[in-house]
Amino acid sequence: RRWRSLGHPGCFHDSRFERFLRKTSERMYDSGQLQIFWLSQNEKVVAVHYHVVGDRIAYLYQSGIDPDELATSPGRLLFAHVLTHGVNNDWSAYDFLRGDESYKAWWRAEPRVSIQVHAVAAKRSAQLRYGMWSAGETLKDWMKSGMEMTGLR
Repeated sequence: RRWRSLGHPGCFHDSRFERFLRKTSERMYDSGQLQIFWLSQNEKVVAVHYHVVGDRIAYLYQSGIDPDELATSPGRLLFAHVLTHGVNNDWSAYDFLRGDESYKAWWRAEPRVSIQVHAVAAKRSAQLRYGMWSAGETLKDWMKSGMEMTGLR
C-alpha cells in the first residue's frame, strides 16, 4: 500500500511474482528459514517485516508500513522488536540487503558493495529478451540521470 500511495506499482502488482513468493515462502517457512514479524494497532496490521534467516544472519527481504500510520513510526517500533528478537536468538548480523534508503542510515547500517549477476540461457530467444531488457534498463537509468541533472527529479 505504501508504494501505491507514492505512485509506484509495488512489488505485488505482478501476479507471477506473487505466486512465486507464496510458493517459496511456504517452503522457507517449513524449513525454518522464513520469519515474519508484524505490528498491530487496534487489531490492524500497521507494519510487517519478512526475513530470510540463515547461518545466524537475518536478511530483510521485504518490509511494509501502513501509510496512514506514519506519524506513529510503526516501522521503527517493529524494527526495534526485531533487533531484540535477533539478540535473544543469537543472530550475528542483520542485513538490510541492497539500497541506500535513509531509514537504513538511521539504524547505523554500514553500506556494503553489492554486485548483480544475470544468468541467461544460451537460447537465442532468451539472449534477445535479455538484450532488450538490458537496453531498457540502460535507457531508464540514462533518463533518470538526465532528469536529476535538469532538476526535474
